[in-house]
Amino acid sequence: MDTKTIRRLLAMVILTAGVCLAAGTQIDLTNQVRGILGVTNGGRGLNAVAVHQVDVGTASNTFTAKTIPDCQDSAGNHLNFTQSGDSFSCGTSTPASADIYDVLKVPAANCNNATAGNGWSIGSGGTVTCRAGTNNFGGYISITDTSSTFATFQIPIPEDWDTGVRPYIRLHISSSDATNGHTVIPSIQVACYKGDGSTTDDVAANAAHSLSTVTLNGNANRFWSTSNVQMNSTDMTNCIAGALMQITVGRATDTATDGKFWYAEITIPRQNTAQAN
Repeated sequence: MDTKTIRRLLAMVILTAGVCLAAGTQIDLTNQVRGILGVTNGGRGLNAVAVHQVDVGTASNTFTAKTIPDCQDSAGNHLNFTQSGDSFSCGTSTPASADIYDVLKVPAANCNNATAGNGWSIGSGGTVTCRAGTNNFGGYISITDTSSTFATFQIPIPEDWDTGVRPYIRLHISSSDATNGHTVIPSIQVACYKGDGSTTDDVAANAAHSLSTVTLNGNANRFWSTSNVQMNSTDMTNCIAGALMQITVGRATDTATDGKFWYAEITIPRQNTAQAN
């Protein structure tokens, strides 16, 4: 509980006659203590109560007044509030906070009345196709080999990206290959465009990084969402908060005749900072 909340609770002064207990020099530890009454009042009235203190009882029900410090730095940021025994003190850093995870889903393709349209940009040899199934009218990009076909898409890196934790990527795929044991191994190459004018608009991609292997089960057109990886330090070279990330999707050396790529799912850890711009 932070200092401000504790003070708000301690500042609840009850004015109704008969509901406040004057405990004298000892305190009944079964009752909550809201503050210390500085005077003895024989009847109903208003008296000063020290609400910025908390009473710490001992085994004999005696107490000492302990001051709760105002844990803020010079800029007004709240600092860690700690307790050791019956002593209270301020830490030297802001309270720890957990990341939130922003999940971005980027469809590879779409279909409009059986006419395929690509969501990712298609490189040499890539093709976009409509599934044309009984229920699935969506589209996919087919990457048929491990050397010349690829596709790319771009996403912004949030301004409040937690740079201590690298993003994750998951690719959702299928394959028309019906050979049991054949594999599809997606790969990515990442390039980041800084928004401060220090890079061109055609940044060279970093080294390829393979995702986890999909091993086919002998049935054509089965759907797989198990290929994923956390980006490594090489992937994130030149990537900063606020930059534009370009991800090129291809295949590492594998054995399936094709890989049908449906969409990408990128998870970016953020520090939950309001971004007004």
